[in-house]
Amino acid sequence: MKIAIVTDDVEQSNRLKEYVKRYFQNIGGEINVVCFTDGIDIVSDYSADYDIIILDMDSKHMSGLKTAEMIREKDKNVSLVLMSANIDDAVAGYTVSASGFVPVPVEREQFVASLDRCVKRIKAENSRYILFSTENGMDRVPIDSIVYIESQDHKKVVNTTDELYCLYGTMDSIECRLPSESFSRCNNSFIVNLAHVNGVHGEFVVVGNREIKITRSRRKSFLQAVETFFGKAGL
Repeated sequence: MKIAIVTDDVEQSNRLKEYVKRYFQNIGGEINVVCFTDGIDIVSDYSADYDIIILDMDSKHMSGLKTAEMIREKDKNVSLVLMSANIDDAVAGYTVSASGFVPVPVEREQFVASLDRCVKRIKAENSRYILFSTENGMDRVPIDSIVYIESQDHKKVVNTTDELYCLYGTMDSIECRLPSESFSRCNNSFIVNLAHVNGVHGEFVVVGNREIKITRSRRKSFLQAVETFFGKAGL
């Protein structure tokens, strides 16, 4: 995770950085912590690649609220944790969809609790996506949007409700990254999102508006997966 700490109090910045590092040492996972001394520094060349921003509302050149507003204009997803000695800033945090508020002076327990809530929310959110290496680089695809994945010679085509993604790799390697309770192979060339199955007609499964062949070798396991997913037998 990439985390930013924004405060002109150098001592506090170092202390918070240490809290963050200790927290992630306990739960595991790699982090990159970047420190800024003023809100204007982070927004001047902002790129939406932070997971969490810890923001001091008391800033010399740009108010914390203004900083948060400018960040939200460019980044709807980052978790904002606001720090302030003024409790009214906690209310102001609602206007920028802040994920947490920590009173100043900062107590370690309160800070870590707020950080933990952000991390758990991010992990829950990320579990809904899968990151694919595609011909265009890296694409973050919502798992629920995947209709099916088709093998076409040396490339694999991810058909979603919105667009197509072309990627490389084996079907086995792709399948093992998808939730097994929601995806199943109906033949060697197709991985189907069971949520998009509209019916099974003889040797074919209807996925979206397409009929896909169910091979004999995979028929039993595929139909069991469909029945389990929809919670009813005899399909």
